[in-house]
Amino acid sequence: MNQEEQKTGPLIGVIIIIIIILVGGFYLWKKEESAKNVSPSQASAEREIAGLEQEVTAISADDIDADLNAIETGLQ
Repeated sequence: MNQEEQKTGPLIGVIIIIIIILVGGFYLWKKEESAKNVSPSQASAEREIAGLEQEVTAISADDIDADLNAIETGLQ
């Protein structure tokens, strides 16, 4: 092998790795930037969803059973 050929291989590899790191960094930077720029309507929708999730988790199966039993006794 030629001495010049042996030097260009690692150099090309390093250049490719640097390009991949730069592209990955740019991607992460844009992703973080877009997360900061959340529109007000999107933020209100997220708050509404969080509120609904809290309501659903607050509902107890025992409360539902008690209500259904009260309805059943009222119908008899």
